[in-house]
Amino acid sequence: SSPPPLLRNGLPNVRVGPAKVKLKWGGRILDEALDLDSFSSVQDLRERICCLTSVPPCRQTLILAGKRLPQPRGPPEVLAAEWSALRDSVKPGQALMLVGSIPPPGELINMGLSIN
Repeated sequence: SSPPPLLRNGLPNVRVGPAKVKLKWGGRILDEALDLDSFSSVQDLRERICCLTSVPPCRQTLILAGKRLPQPRGPPEVLAAEWSALRDSVKPGQALMLVGSIPPPGELINMGLSIN
């Protein structure tokens, strides 16, 4: 049985199981089991998502549990602490929503990316 509501709200949020999320973009699930523990930072996650979708990190808005993931700005130790806290709060199977679009071809060239 679960604790009473007042006590339940005071308990720390502890993850049970792996930090695997479903990556959703444009109404489709792109990855059923994206393991956040395998990324050392939000920037690493954004780069992996770029490989999957061709949406560059600068054009990605990532939403998990109703919260936007931070852009990689600020002191490294603060970013590492935020990333660790975020991973610890994940519920297995939760959806990570990607909002963003692939830039037009001319913009890709300006960003130094090649088009295949």
